Amino acid sequence: MRLATAEEITQEKSLKELAAAAMGAVNAEYSRRMGAIAEAYPVHERESWPVQLQEANLLLSYADVVPIPETVKTPWIDQCAYQRGLDRMELAARIVAKDEGYRTVSGFLSGVRQWHEDCIDLLQQEGEEGREALQGYDHLQGWEQSAPV
Repeated sequence: MRLATAEEITQEKSLKELAAAAMGAVNAEYSRRMGAIAEAYPVHERESWPVQLQEANLLLSYADVVPIPETVKTPWIDQCAYQRGLDRMELAARIVAKDEGYRTVSGFLSGVRQWHEDCIDLLQQEGEEGREALQGYDHLQGWEQSAPV
């Protein structure tokens, strides 16, 4: 391990470096929080989410049609509902509800991350006047607010 020289110790970070460090901490927090949501589901199931949602919306668009035309194909939902012993319309409704919940949380967390990005950009634009705030930037602020319903 190499020790830092006196010059390296006293050399101040540039505003750009400070902003990058603050944004790096924000992005790490965002990734941690988004990861906590996603890790509850195996990756292969997450990869099927677009298919699930597409089939669920298609199926629910025929909610008032009896019987649903045979041309309405929903193989993912059909198989999953069968294995779970659920009615496929019920499963479709559950999929849409879960998607809405996920998008609500994801939108909230993305909004907080982007708010931090805006704040850091403004501090960087302030130049030397924003240095102290950038050095002590609190990347944890805002995450614990309640998402509007």
